[in-house]
Amino acid sequence: METSTNLILISTFALAFYNVLIKQFPDKLLLLFWINLFYSIGFIGIFFFQREVLAHDTHVFQYLVAIVTDDAVLYLAIALSFLGAMITLDKLLSGYDLSVVYPMSQLSILLASAGYLALGEPFRWSMLIGLVILSIGAFATSLSVTDKASATSLFAQFRQVSGRLWLLAGAQALCSTTSLLIAYLGTRETARTTIILHDLRSLHLGPVMFHSAFDFHIGQKFFSILIFAGYLLYRQKYRAKIFVPLTNHPKHLMLAALAYLIMMYAYLGAFALGTNTTILLALNNLAILITLLFSFLFLKEHIGATKVVGALLILLGGLLTVLP
Repeated sequence: METSTNLILISTFALAFYNVLIKQFPDKLLLLFWINLFYSIGFIGIFFFQREVLAHDTHVFQYLVAIVTDDAVLYLAIALSFLGAMITLDKLLSGYDLSVVYPMSQLSILLASAGYLALGEPFRWSMLIGLVILSIGAFATSLSVTDKASATSLFAQFRQVSGRLWLLAGAQALCSTTSLLIAYLGTRETARTTIILHDLRSLHLGPVMFHSAFDFHIGQKFFSILIFAGYLLYRQKYRAKIFVPLTNHPKHLMLAALAYLIMMYAYLGAFALGTNTTILLALNNLAILITLLFSFLFLKEHIGATKVVGALLILLGGLLTVLP
């Protein structure tokens, strides 16, 4: 358990550092693309190493093609949702403090929990209480962007909150949740998900079947990178400078990519080695507080009482949602 705990703590610190690096970069959407491209290449490299070197599989390429084509309709839906999440994240980080954006991004827990219940996960009162507290925390965090000196009441402060902030945060949470739920659908074989996949097959949208989380992740990243690249090349303002992160900011790109790789592999490794996933999920929520700390230290953002209270409530709500 000690190894898995150390890995999840490494993952949370790497995530907070990654968030800071994204916030500091001027062309955030381009940086996000290159990071995900490098990560996907690395992930496929691990796939080939495991199958060809360790397992001595002589048909590894054919197996990779089968993974990518079997659930193409699910991968495409995830790729479009992923692109939406990246676009809204870019707009959020370009317009608001990281110490506001990251805690409010946890709204995806609210939507994902409802989706998991619809897909057959059992109802838990701790989840419901946690989601209520999380929502209150998101509300409190949003108040940190208002001018409290000109607002005489809590309601007046809320009316000052930019509708654009809530619209972008909600859209980002919806896109992230859609990706999570589709990935759940393609990797968790339950009575409910089996029925849904059977219904999808009846629509003749191509082969749809369950895969391991590792194999499904390869397929979804492949489609996500293709759709992401297509969008950037279609938009002239991005097409003209798509290689800027590589040519002008290689050190920043490498640091961000390395932080992302460490975060993902440490996170996956922790859950592969750990037996108590509740503790690991709880520790992973500490990324909220660490991100606030890094926002203050590296970005010099103002961390007032409203942000701290909101982040603590979101942290508490997130902890309650993972309790058995």
